Amino acid sequence: QASWIQSYDGISVYTMPGLADGDRVCIIRYKINFRRTNTNAPGIMYCYVQAQGDGSYRILENPDSETVKYINRVFEPISCVEVTPSMVSNYVKKKYIEKPVKKLYDRDQIRKLIFIVLAKLVLSMDHIGILLDKGRGMPVDDKAYDEFCSKIERELDSVFGVDGSVNKEDNGGEDRFMDTLLSAIAYYIYINHCIDKIK
Repeated sequence: QASWIQSYDGISVYTMPGLADGDRVCIIRYKINFRRTNTNAPGIMYCYVQAQGDGSYRILENPDSETVKYINRVFEPISCVEVTPSMVSNYVKKKYIEKPVKKLYDRDQIRKLIFIVLAKLVLSMDHIGILLDKGRGMPVDDKAYDEFCSKIERELDSVFGVDGSVNKEDNGGEDRFMDTLLSAIAYYIYINHCIDKIK
């Protein structure tokens, strides 16, 4: 619904080399200024940009299979987060997310979906259901969601570094790896203990 959007602000573009010489894989971060609201909604997308003979660039709306495979390889180091249509349907069936209207999900439903997908990395769906039922941890409005995203970005920056580089062959050293593993285990136990107390 383009008529709902007033402007795009805070646009940042990160690029990586594409499949062919001069091509680029672009990650675009932005904030959408919707009409009749004072809070911008954060967004992120990617696209494949193809270099043209005259020096211009063209965004490929329907990349071929080889290009799609290349894009997947680019994002492979951070592919631990995955969303499939069957997952979303299951969340709706279990009433974790409200049913879409005319097959369209609104901003509240998308916020909840993002929360579930990320929380599922460390929590069981039963525990996520408890959090949703009790209204704990879930960003309930644009301001809370913006802060939720900012906190995730800060945590990722503290782990991977400000430049966001991820090297699959670098485990950060044996000591760092073990320290991180033990911290993750301790936090996992703590989080589950907290959830058990609010059942």
